[in-house]
Amino acid sequence: MDDKVRDKIIDDLLLKRPKGPAGVDVRYTEEEYYDYDRERYRKTPKPDHPTYGYPEQTLFSLMLHDESAVRGYVKKRWFAGVAWPPQATITRRQRRIWGRIKEVVAKLKYEGGRGIYQIGTRYGDNVMTHIFARDNEEALILYQTFFPKSEQSLKATFLEFGDVEQLLKRNGTVRESVDHQITRLRRDVEYAQKNIERLTAHAQTITMLEGHQVAVETID
Repeated sequence: MDDKVRDKIIDDLLLKRPKGPAGVDVRYTEEEYYDYDRERYRKTPKPDHPTYGYPEQTLFSLMLHDESAVRGYVKKRWFAGVAWPPQATITRRQRRIWGRIKEVVAKLKYEGGRGIYQIGTRYGDNVMTHIFARDNEEALILYQTFFPKSEQSLKATFLEFGDVEQLLKRNGTVRESVDHQITRLRRDVEYAQKNIERLTAHAQTITMLEGHQVAVETID
């Protein structure tokens, strides 16, 4: 999604009554709820459409799939370079944006769709690769087909709608990480080999020392 399009949608979602996309007439009714912080009943506008008229795929494509991502977006867009950004404002915007997209995000993460999936360890944050598939099950089957020896507990996470071409960018990052690991391990192997040679020489010198002393001390 283009940044300008995303910013425009976010600006709309931050309104008290989002207008929705062009051509959609979003209507509101007042819904009463109890505000425990203020200890009184309050009214809030409730739209007649749960996604304010936006297609679910559009809201998912904002690429704000958790509160941390939303907070990062708010800070980068409105407070980049600000030494002491107003945390209350950041939190308020974060909560409003997330509150209006979280159900769609959770729904599509569970259901999946035709697009890119991240294959990672079920526990921890290790990313193994990205796969183009139509649902979570297909993504895991494809991974196990190409990596049959993998014994780790894995999960597939739906990231974005799209086509197979988007794999190149996604997996480029993973490949770079793997290359860094290979380079580090090669350094470790080189360091270990030098230590082996040093310790071997040390052991051989001990043997020579012992032989020398035995020879000297046993001479009449």
